[in-house]
Amino acid sequence: MGTLGPIWGKLSSSLTLFLGLGAFVVVFSSERLRRELESFLGVHVYSNRYDYRNAWMTLTRALSDSGRPGDIIPTLMETTREMTLSPTLSFATITESNEPVLHLQETLGWKADRNTRKQTLPPAWLPLLKRGIPLHSADSPDVKETENKKPLSLEPLFSSLNASWIVPLQYQDRLLGLLGLNIKTRGTLTIREDRLFLQALGAQWSSLLANASLSREMAGKREAEFLSSLRAFTFHDLKNAGVALKLLVHNARKNIDSPEFQQELLFCLQNISEQIDSSMSQLLSPFQQEYSKTLDFDPVILIQNTVRALNWDNLPGLAIKLSLSDTPPVTGNPRVLETTLRNLLINAREAFADSGEILIETRTESDRLILVVSDNGPGMSREFIETRLFRPFQTTKKKGTGLGLFSCKLLIEQSGGTIEVHSREGEGTEFRITLPYASI
Repeated sequence: MGTLGPIWGKLSSSLTLFLGLGAFVVVFSSERLRRELESFLGVHVYSNRYDYRNAWMTLTRALSDSGRPGDIIPTLMETTREMTLSPTLSFATITESNEPVLHLQETLGWKADRNTRKQTLPPAWLPLLKRGIPLHSADSPDVKETENKKPLSLEPLFSSLNASWIVPLQYQDRLLGLLGLNIKTRGTLTIREDRLFLQALGAQWSSLLANASLSREMAGKREAEFLSSLRAFTFHDLKNAGVALKLLVHNARKNIDSPEFQQELLFCLQNISEQIDSSMSQLLSPFQQEYSKTLDFDPVILIQNTVRALNWDNLPGLAIKLSLSDTPPVTGNPRVLETTLRNLLINAREAFADSGEILIETRTESDRLILVVSDNGPGMSREFIETRLFRPFQTTKKKGTGLGLFSCKLLIEQSGGTIEVHSREGEGTEFRITLPYASI
C-alpha cells in the first residue's frame, strides 16, 4: 500500500495537467470564451483590455461581408457587441431643432418600450453630446437648463438607451446619433481605457454613417437625374408622335377616300398609339428598364416598318431611298433602333428648307450591323458637332428640344452599339450606327 502514494501522486499530477490542457484548448478554440477571459483579465488583472488592431480588422471584415448599404447598422451593432462583449446595444438618432428629439432606431439584446422610442431632449444636452466624448453613468455630469437654471442629470438618457456608456457619434459639426452600450468596468483605470476605446470606435461609426448617408444622397440624385432625363425623353417621343399625327391629318384631307390610304392610315395610327403607350408606360414605371431588355430581331423588317409608319410617301419635295441588304439578326432592344431611326429621319426632314433626299443603307462589317442614314440637307458645322451635338437641349432647329440625338446616343451605347456623325455645312449629314449581330 505504501507504494500507491507515489503512483497516485503521479496520476493526479498527470490528470491535473491533462484537464488543464483540455480547458486551455476549449477556451481558445471558442472566440467568445477567449474574449470573456481577456475581458476578465482586463478588469481584474491588467488594464490593457483592447486589441485595437484586431478590433478594426474585425470591423472591416464584417462590413466588407455585409453586402448591401442597408446592412450597415445591424452589422456595426453585431460587430461592436462582439468586440466589447456588451450584452445590450442601442442606436439612436437625434433631430436637432429648438426641442431636440431622440429617435431610438435599433436595439440589440433588449426590447425598448414603444412609448420611449421617441423622446424630446433638453436643448442644453446638445453642447455636451457634441463634444464627442463617451459618457459613463458613473461620471455623467450635471447640465444646467438655460431657462430655469435647474441642474439636470443625464440619467434619463442612460435609462432610455438601457446603457452604462453613451457614445456620441459626431461627424464634423453634425451629431449623427448616439450609441448605448453596457460594458463591465471596475475602477477608474478600466473606465479610462474604455473611454479611449469607445471614442475611437465612435469616430469609426461616425465616419461609416456619414459615408453611407452620402451614398444614399448620391443615389437619390442619380435617380432624380434619371427621372428628369426620362421625362425629357418621353416628352420628345410624344412630340414626334404629334408630328406624325399632324402629317396623317394633312394627308387624310386629300386621300381619305382611297382604300389603300385607309389601310396605311390604320397601320400608322396603330404604330403611333403603341409608341405613346410605350412612352407612358416607361414614364409611369421607369425602373422596369424597358430600354434595357434585349432580344434578337430582324433589323431590315424593323427599318421598313419604321419608314412605313411615318407615312411620308406623299410629302412634296421629300424622297426616301432604301438600300437594305440581307443581314443576320441583331442583338439588342428593337425599340432602341426604332426610336433612333425615327429621330434621325424627323431631324433630317425638319432640316430641309424645301426639298431633300434621305438614304437609308445597311452593311455588314465583321460581326456588326452598319446602319447609315444620310441626307443632302444643310449639314452642321464642326464647332456644333464637337461642342453641342449629342448634348441635351442643344439644337439648330427653331422648335427643337435638343433631346432626340442625346437620347439616341445614350440608348444605342446602352445596347452595346455606337453612333457617329460626319457632316459639312451645305453638303449634308451622315449618321453611322453599329449594333452587334446575334450570336450563332
